[in-house]
Amino acid sequence: MDRSQDWLNQAARDLAAARNNAQAGYHEWAAFAAQQSAEKALRALVQSVHGEVRDHSLTAILREISGITPAGEEVLEAARELDQV
Repeated sequence: MDRSQDWLNQAARDLAAARNNAQAGYHEWAAFAAQQSAEKALRALVQSVHGEVRDHSLTAILREISGITPAGEEVLEAARELDQV
């Protein structure tokens, strides 16, 4: 079952929550929601090509999908930062 659109929709909601938390000054929650948003967006990508991901590390997921779409250094650095949340 392809749930990629569901994952992408949730990623968008999490990103909105991250922005709202950042505006309210809740930076730790903003960072957490941003990490969740990125993870769900990557899961959507993987599912869209009928793959599956079990890892929660953005960096690890990006390594797993490097054959589908290689990530640039900026994306990898952002993933490393969000993995520390």
